[in-house]
Amino acid sequence: MADGAVLHVAAELADLSANGLLPVTQQPMAEALMRQLTQPVRLTVMGPPQSGKSTLVNLLIGATVLEQGHRLPTVEIVWGDTPSCTCTLADGTERHLQAFKAATVAAMAPAFVRIEMPLPALRRISVTELALPGDPEGVRRALSWAAPRTEIALWCTQRFGTAEQMVWSGADESMRDHAFLVVTKADALSTDGTLQQALTQAQTKADQFRHILPVATTQAVAARRPDGTIDRDQLTRSGGRALIAAIMRVRARASRIWRRF
Repeated sequence: MADGAVLHVAAELADLSANGLLPVTQQPMAEALMRQLTQPVRLTVMGPPQSGKSTLVNLLIGATVLEQGHRLPTVEIVWGDTPSCTCTLADGTERHLQAFKAATVAAMAPAFVRIEMPLPALRRISVTELALPGDPEGVRRALSWAAPRTEIALWCTQRFGTAEQMVWSGADESMRDHAFLVVTKADALSTDGTLQQALTQAQTKADQFRHILPVATTQAVAARRPDGTIDRDQLTRSGGRALIAAIMRVRARASRIWRRF
């Protein structure tokens, strides 16, 4: 559904809600649908260290924002008219920066980072890269924090082994109901001949995911040319286009739900 039609549907729903024309029992669903129709889809990217999370985030937002080699906490990237960054420190105080520089932010050792950028993709999605601590209680708190802030969860993996399965089993059911398993670094796995093995393992052990999608993340990011245009064939071959299309179907699905409301 085109953006204009989506906004029209959202306006109809808001009008019914404001005038008390919806049954009380359907009000919560109406509010959730209005959010889905008018606000960016909230994505949470998670997974073990070195699983390709940051590269996937860069692919989704259409710019290289998260660089390798810097230890960062949970990072949220949203639309903003001008670039800015807010770092929440361990004591709860905030530091505001006019731009995001990974090295500068990492040196502050913040507990949470919110980045605002005027990237077109961020009008449709917001992306959180969730940092999972090494201790079980820390993981539980991180997943509990993320659950109400997540409309689509993306678990990045190459093997989805036992340790990852145990972590994922602790996620809230609402998060697991709308989750994709993304086999990242599919180009590297294909080169060393283990991609099919990884996909087979994922398919036999990942029945709690809505989609299992292989993405050659490096190839997908490289499909974005320096002049801003996209090599669509390369993006398709990489699996990146299928992932983006699956994500954007969420808003269309919300519109179809409203038609049956």
